[in-house]
Amino acid sequence: MLLLGFGKSIGACIIADDVVIPIEIGMIKFSKKERLMDRLSKETMKADDLKLWLEAVYQAVDLWRDVLHPDRSTWKIVRRESLG
Repeated sequence: MLLLGFGKSIGACIIADDVVIPIEIGMIKFSKKERLMDRLSKETMKADDLKLWLEAVYQAVDLWRDVLHPDRSTWKIVRRESLG
């Protein structure tokens, strides 16, 4: 499970097999000019139109879903290669 936290920056954690792995993702680039925290923080939500902020949230969720849950066919290829 991926949990995203929206505050002054953007935090995240991955929870798998009863293990919590915290990740600071706010400094990661969201576009050429902005970091995730520039688009998704509470301050941005308050300053911008809520619809624009939610659109950025959906884009970020799609991005992280792709990063953390790659295509299964790719996963099988990588796994076979790593086993030798």
